[in-house]
Amino acid sequence: AVAIGGYVPQAASAISKTRVELEGTYRDIEIDEIVNGTSYDASGEQFGLYGNAYMDFYSPYGFAPYVGAGAGAVANDFSGTETTTTNSFSSNDWAFAYQAMVGVTAPVAEKAVAKIGYRYQGFSGADIDYNGTTMDSQVDLEAGHTVDFGIMLNF
Repeated sequence: AVAIGGYVPQAASAISKTRVELEGTYRDIEIDEIVNGTSYDASGEQFGLYGNAYMDFYSPYGFAPYVGAGAGAVANDFSGTETTTTNSFSSNDWAFAYQAMVGVTAPVAEKAVAKIGYRYQGFSGADIDYNGTTMDSQVDLEAGHTVDFGIMLNF
């Protein structure tokens, strides 16, 4: 993921700061599972664009716990088959996406902080083509659980 953002101006005495960012994501999709006795095998990609807001809580110990939330959209492009039949499915569609984040940052240089956190991502509304026919119903994609490690640079 790549994100660009900044802090929202607040009172100097605040024990927390609000930051906002625009985030772009990429995921490699691999599906190999059994649902209700049917085996599926699929692969593809997912690109996302999110608007996020965070609240950083400062401590006297140098680290800053944070919480955040975001919303946006993801573009899905995947295809696969039911491995026990000749049925095929695919999706090349945009879907609504949302996420919640929690973690902690710590300074590693004058203008850089390291971060570690947990991210929950949910998606809904992706159309699925099944054997060449677009399903009328919307399919909710599985939620994603991610542990994030990174460096944030301050300019």
